[in-house]
Amino acid sequence: MASRVTVTRWLFMVGFVLSFALALVVHGAGGPWYGLAVLGLMALGAAYLAMFASDELLLRVDGWIAALLRWSP
Repeated sequence: MASRVTVTRWLFMVGFVLSFALALVVHGAGGPWYGLAVLGLMALGAAYLAMFASDELLLRVDGWIAALLRWSP
């Protein structure tokens, strides 16, 4: 259980870094301000989950993401 939490925290940190980098690229390319805002919120959410979320909340969000990835219309 602890290893899954650790891996999930690292994945959310990677998501934070990638979202932040993509936000900078969108902003630098003259993209729309709302794209920057959405990517910034994604980055902040991923950073919060990686650093401050409890293990229970982290695993619950991980389960939601896995369910969304398995869902097909």
